Amino acid sequence: MAKAKQRFTWDRNATTGTAIKEDSETHERFETALHMFPEVIQENIAVYGLSKIFDDRLSQVSPDDKIVECATLQAQMEAGNWKAERVGGIHVLPLIIEAIMEAKGWKVAKAQGAYRKLDDEQRTVLKDNLKDEMAGIQEARKADEGDEDLDDLLS
Repeated sequence: MAKAKQRFTWDRNATTGTAIKEDSETHERFETALHMFPEVIQENIAVYGLSKIFDDRLSQVSPDDKIVECATLQAQMEAGNWKAERVGGIHVLPLIIEAIMEAKGWKVAKAQGAYRKLDDEQRTVLKDNLKDEMAGIQEARKADEGDEDLDDLLS
């Protein structure tokens, strides 16, 4: 089934702090800008927007992995990468799964399967037991950003 076209769209310009909402049927537009609001409102808009970005980008992450993935998203944005990688259902491997893989020498599917079998209490214990390993993986991810290329696989 084809996705229905949305009638209203937002166009945002971070450089000027403007946002424009347009009706695709009537072409009527509404434009607003951050500088139009008192500073206290601007601050609240910024914090609200920050929380919405995390909620939106992590909406498909399981509740058990949500907090860990917040750190992953923050690292991505701190590195200057605004766009989330949303390609064909490919997600960043959760830190806990990668930590299990390293600890057990397992492949992804086996680590994911074993993790899914745990109850909430066991998952909490496991994450606490592997917190140092997950922190190390997070740091390694930050250090490795930008070094990726697949040239050797393209020839």
